[in-house]
Amino acid sequence: MDLALLRNMTRRELVASPALVARLNEQSAPYGLSLTMDGLRTLATRREEALANTGRVEFGEGVLPKLAEAFSSSPYLFQEDYAEALARLQAMFYRCKSEAQERIPDDALLAAMREAFDGLAGGSLDYLEETVLSELARVARGCAALVADAGYAVDGGIRELGNAFAQFGHGAAHF
Repeated sequence: MDLALLRNMTRRELVASPALVARLNEQSAPYGLSLTMDGLRTLATRREEALANTGRVEFGEGVLPKLAEAFSSSPYLFQEDYAEALARLQAMFYRCKSEAQERIPDDALLAAMREAFDGLAGGSLDYLEETVLSELARVARGCAALVADAGYAVDGGIRELGNAFAQFGHGAAHF
């Protein structure tokens, strides 16, 4: 099957789902956040671009529902930039997964992203992307075997990975 055809199929799956909009809005409504169908179409386009930029193929809804669940309660997200923030977080997620060579499980990466976004990054998507996630991917690539040998669970989130990084003499990894 042609890769372009596969990408179009995944985009249509995401776009053609009013049920997905309703589900995402149900998660984010308590925090005053919501998406429109146009917003979801934009997210689908940006997802397609992020997947192409990282050489990834994905079926179904992708990471978007988990991103919305993980981030909608953040005090740094506001309605006026919610769709754009999700689009950027989605692109960061796929880039970090690729840069870390798949060594960080999805749920652990999402937890680490949220912790860093609300903590060290202070709600700055630029800081999260340029500093924290680049360092996390570098640590995951460089220390994956050492982390596993030391008995650390890589899926335990960014603190365990940072602690493991510090244990192996690379200085404190403050995430």
